[in-house]
Amino acid sequence: MTRYIGFSNDDLGKIQIVVHAGDTFLCQKCGKLHELLGGTVNGEPSELLLFYTCEDSMRLGAVDNKLVIDIKPTTSGEVDLDDDD
Repeated sequence: MTRYIGFSNDDLGKIQIVVHAGDTFLCQKCGKLHELLGGTVNGEPSELLLFYTCEDSMRLGAVDNKLVIDIKPTTSGEVDLDDDD
């Protein structure tokens, strides 16, 4: 099973905190500063999803440059990606 979360465009539009790869924030979970890290799309740098590491776990930090830490997702759950069914 693969876990997922999703944010609606309306919810993302309400978020006022804009961040970029390399920005840092004070983590509410551990009290330390964490750096947001971007990924790549087709070999090019992308900030669509930004991640950070806290307590040895990679976590989602931002979607489309909007800080989503401590924001309740619009939807979440698990999906079975096994093609054997």
